Amino acid sequence: MGWRHDLAALPEIVEEHFTDSVYGEAIVRVYRVTKGSFLVGAQGRRPTPDDRFDTSIASILVRRGALIVFVLSQNDSSPGKVKGMAEQVFPSVKILSAQR
Repeated sequence: MGWRHDLAALPEIVEEHFTDSVYGEAIVRVYRVTKGSFLVGAQGRRPTPDDRFDTSIASILVRRGALIVFVLSQNDSSPGKVKGMAEQVFPSVKILSAQR
């Protein structure tokens, strides 16, 4: 019931830059999605699209040849906070070799 079906609203890019990471050059992008949260403010009644909160999504992505390393984080707080969450998690991502 909480899945969005009204995907007409496109996210707005509020920040985008390149940075060095443990896996090489990474692109950091932060989006703001109006009414994009899975959370709603309705109580005691069926929620409408107007009850949805805005949300922020941060992505960090590195490409090394055929390997792609990425982290996504989403939170209904500020774009700066959600970017910080992604930046905190990204260095702990571990790449394991595939067993054949």
